[in-house]
Amino acid sequence: MKNPLISETTTFSLGDLSTPYKASDFWGWAFSNMSVPMLRGVLIEYILVQHFIENIDQIVGETVRTLTTWHPRKGDLEKSIREHYESQPHGDVFDLQLTWGTTCEFKTTRAPKTWNISKTTYWNPLKNANCRTYGFPAQIYILAVLESEAELRGDVLDLGALNFYIRTGRALDKSVGDRPSARFSDFSEGEPLICTFDKLIENIAKVQKNRLTEVLEQIEPGWKLDHSTYKNAYPLAVELPEGVQAGFYEKHTKKLVKIINVPWRPNTTQEWRDWEQAGFQYVHMLSPKNPR
Repeated sequence: MKNPLISETTTFSLGDLSTPYKASDFWGWAFSNMSVPMLRGVLIEYILVQHFIENIDQIVGETVRTLTTWHPRKGDLEKSIREHYESQPHGDVFDLQLTWGTTCEFKTTRAPKTWNISKTTYWNPLKNANCRTYGFPAQIYILAVLESEAELRGDVLDLGALNFYIRTGRALDKSVGDRPSARFSDFSEGEPLICTFDKLIENIAKVQKNRLTEVLEQIEPGWKLDHSTYKNAYPLAVELPEGVQAGFYEKHTKKLVKIINVPWRPNTTQEWRDWEQAGFQYVHMLSPKNPR
């Protein structure tokens, strides 16, 4: 079975030899110590993924209704991605995709002075392989800064007050430049967007609203992606020698099934983040190899 998901009652065997050990015991053994930064980070990522999915309509509802022919009812957007995030995706270049072109990456630290996030390679879905180009693949980055150690109070694990620093991938590109990684100062200086957990969705929605406004200024009014094609195909913007070709690509064969003509306004120039803001996944087919 590919990618088996275990439950708390799952036991383990080694070939023909059974063991009495259960998944629930394994989880308790492996994931109970919340003083371990990696485990604490995974927990916060879990909380944020659930929180964002539960509030997906507030974040990207207007984007979907404006840029596609789909008019989702309450709960439809959450249903559209809930199954994919039933467990933590591994190997993805970002932690959460709310809709096409709106991707989020979550990071956590208790030591902001020494924290950094390295550039990573972009993913090529047509080749199922990493590209040769390094950068910041997500469109929205959220850095959670913990002020104190986690404390267990009865049955409640208190992670303490967290401040969330929000930066778009575009802003990180500009701030980091040719450096191999982003530092805390790239999130905290300039015009930082900082908030607590109770204001996080509100602020992410504002960031997404700004992204939508930016792309609408570049596209002729009235254009929409045909949502009926999404069921069996991906909306990709692919680098080709003659320019970027947008189209729907069949999920399994990766073959182009329909070319999409995006009516970009005259005298505008698009880079890859503009294509993603319009609702595509950009495929860096020709981007040259660059250092981290």
